Amino acid sequence: MRNIIRWKLALTLFRVDMEDEIEYVIYDPLLYLGENSNVGKTRHDGAELSVSYLWQKYLKIYGNLTYSKATFEDGANSKKEMPMAPNRIFNAGLEIYLPHNVTLKPEIRHVSDAYLSGDNDNNAEKLPAYTLLNVYVQYKPTIDRLKMTVFAGVENLTDTQYCSFGLDYEQYFMPNFYYPMPGRTFKGGLSLEF
Repeated sequence: MRNIIRWKLALTLFRVDMEDEIEYVIYDPLLYLGENSNVGKTRHDGAELSVSYLWQKYLKIYGNLTYSKATFEDGANSKKEMPMAPNRIFNAGLEIYLPHNVTLKPEIRHVSDAYLSGDNDNNAEKLPAYTLLNVYVQYKPTIDRLKMTVFAGVENLTDTQYCSFGLDYEQYFMPNFYYPMPGRTFKGGLSLEF
């Protein structure tokens, strides 16, 4: 049987205009009390490029790049970027097909900086960009009609310190608040399909 090589390429362009997008608005910063509130008109413009290359029985390379810009479209912060919406996200990975139904899968993910939650006027420091490296190994034997997957992996292999969420508290004359994410994490599991 001959090997099959396949390329896939996809490009998506998008624009979403909303009139009733909701965000959490703080009215008591000391107790972190607030309520969901309508932010008025918003716009989300962007593009996503995806590519993959399959060399059957040997490897698959894949990746995608997303660019987006989310803005307020009316009110005091018109044309300012919406908080917690990074402009660029990049993902790429490689599946290496090894003998005996074993697959090695390294992945990389990059997320660009973003304005902190509550920074609707875009005047505070940003949530920093981060890059993560993950590595997984899968073993997928088939025994009669039973399909099994055994996997193990390390996420955030380089033990990068990063935050996925942050609040602009400087506007309340307090330090900004950040929510740190886990460092190096080990995972494993088993799935059975009958």
